[in-house]
Amino acid sequence: MKPTKRKPLSKIRLAIRVLVLLGLVVFFCTCHRARAVKLFAPTWFGMESIASGVYVDKAMTAGQREEILKIVSEAGQRVGRCYGNTTAKPKLLFCSSEAAFQSFGGTKEGGMTYFAYASLLSPRGQSAAIVAHEWSHAEFYSRVGFWAWRRTPQWFDDGLAVTVSEEPRHSESVYLEAIQAGASPPSLSELETLRQWSQAVRNIATRN
Repeated sequence: MKPTKRKPLSKIRLAIRVLVLLGLVVFFCTCHRARAVKLFAPTWFGMESIASGVYVDKAMTAGQREEILKIVSEAGQRVGRCYGNTTAKPKLLFCSSEAAFQSFGGTKEGGMTYFAYASLLSPRGQSAAIVAHEWSHAEFYSRVGFWAWRRTPQWFDDGLAVTVSEEPRHSESVYLEAIQAGASPPSLSELETLRQWSQAVRNIATRN
């Protein structure tokens, strides 16, 4: 019995497959969420490891790399002081330009954290305070797990991260100044989602 030969793809079917492939390529190159898949293999996309779990893009100078390591050390200490110790070891990826940040899925934020797996930092996010803030998100997620994290209101997760960060611009004195300038403190029910939290932070900031 002779083996049957596979029929060649029709021109229409071949064209459909090519279009689907091109669509996927465009999607992964343009959608910021899709671009975040690069975090799984950062060294394939221009990042270099300078310490365990710490990556920088190749444009970083030797001086910048040394400063990044100091920032990571201080951020880890801040997380440890608040939580007692650190259980999460997220990959920390630092970008030297906004273009590099966006190529990995960055948006308008100074930093972005993906569960307990990785934190992506823009040039605006390269401070011990912001790294500690993002690391706190990873630490909280690693301790409570996915389902509890999903049910946690944003005011708690981000409020905890603000406390861990010790960032001066989020201090109580700045908040009180904004209130005295006329800002209205939102209720907790108005801080349930990330969008609500981000808007509240912007409202407070514009009053100073």
